[in-house]
Amino acid sequence: TTAPYRVTTAPHHATTAPYRATTAPRHATTTPRRATTTPRHATTAPCHETTAPRRATTEPRHPTTTPNRAATARERPLTYFITFACYGARLHGSELGSVDPNHNRVGSPLLKPDPKRVLAARQKMLHDPYLLDERARPVVLAAIRAHSAHRGWNLLAAHVRSNHVHVIVQADTRPERIMNEFKSYASRELNHLTTGKPDQKRWARHGSTRWLWKEEDVRQALDYVINHQGDPMALFVAGNG
Repeated sequence: TTAPYRVTTAPHHATTAPYRATTAPRHATTTPRRATTTPRHATTAPCHETTAPRRATTEPRHPTTTPNRAATARERPLTYFITFACYGARLHGSELGSVDPNHNRVGSPLLKPDPKRVLAARQKMLHDPYLLDERARPVVLAAIRAHSAHRGWNLLAAHVRSNHVHVIVQADTRPERIMNEFKSYASRELNHLTTGKPDQKRWARHGSTRWLWKEEDVRQALDYVINHQGDPMALFVAGNG
């Protein structure tokens, strides 16, 4: 009766093989888990790429800064109060009054008389002082009016005195260039007159160029040029012919 008992043990050992085989799938399942980490690193690239558009949006901010005066003059006409003197006629420190970079605003006081400063300036002169007489003043005024019309500038007022010239003009050009062109065209017309030496220097270097930003500044400048220069000489006022 012991033989049948031993035969029944064989099936008991055979059942262990399937139990060991089931462990293989457990190790195999770990491979997909490691593979899933690759997409995580790959997704970081788009994150860095999205920063480029943010930096690019900062470029338009710089052009919106406040433009300088040169750019503003090119964009729209502005009003200028321009004054230039005859050569040697209104030296800095003269009793007739003069301006320098520190006294170059509408309503600001003129330089105080300074004989020593006048003497120092006169010693540096290479030509005799030049004055505009009764024949020359209308010629200078006509040249300023004609050149303003030619360039499309709006001439509000101009007053040619014996030793200096005041001009109030609206233009889209820098005032320094306007002043130099007025001097140049006025000198060309004065060359047709027989008075004066051919090589006479007529105008002082540079002059006064004031920017009139407000309507009140324009009004004050017009009042000064028209009503506070003494007896009118060669005078033009827009609207009065």
